[in-house]
Parts: sequence; structure tokens; C-alpha cells
Amino acid sequence: MDLTLATIAPRLQYDTRDNEFYPRSGILVDATAAISRDAIGADLDFERYSLNIGGAASFDRYTIFGRALAETATNEEQINLNGYFVNGGLFELSGTVRNELISPHFGLVQTAFY
Repeated sequence: MDLTLATIAPRLQYDTRDNEFYPRSGILVDATAAISRDAIGADLDFERYSLNIGGAASFDRYTIFGRALAETATNEEQINLNGYFVNGGLFELSGTVRNELISPHFGLVQTAFY
């Protein structure tokens, strides 16, 4: 199979967290759009969108962290396996093996207390 993939993928990110791995305060907003069109040389026409919003707040020595993740793709019949979202694993969705979930749509809400 001869297939040409071409994608334009702008990304916007806003991050005020005080620590990337264990934040005690701040928010993170990360938005990505990946657009594949025959006008830019691709054999497939589809779009992928991803939005990740998270934040942390501390009360004395305790911190509550939460995030919401939404991912979706349009024109699913045009997407090959590389265009699907891959999720799962210990720190993303406990009880699943890493990269176990493969789908054109995915949503997740998480919270942690430390």
C-alpha cells in the first residue's frame, strides 16, 4: 500500500504550574489540532483535535490535582491506525496496559490527592 501522510498540527499551551510532575498550584491548558488534507500532499482527509485542561490547588500540606482530556477525530473512515488516539496505562488509566486503548474518540476525567 502506497500512502502519503501530510499533516499541519498547530498547538497552543498555557502553563502556570509550579512543578511539571507534582504541581502544588497552577493550571495547564494544552490544545492541539492536526489537519490532514490533499491540498498539502496527503492521501487522506481528516482532522484530530485534543484538549487537555488540568490544575492543582494546595491547602496547607495537601494538594488536589484534577484534569480533563477530550480527543476526537473527524472523517473516521479516512483515518489509518496512525491517526487514532492511543491511551491507557498506570498513570493515565489504572487497570489498563500502557497504550491498550486505541480509538478515534477518547475522554477522561482524573483527580489525585497528595
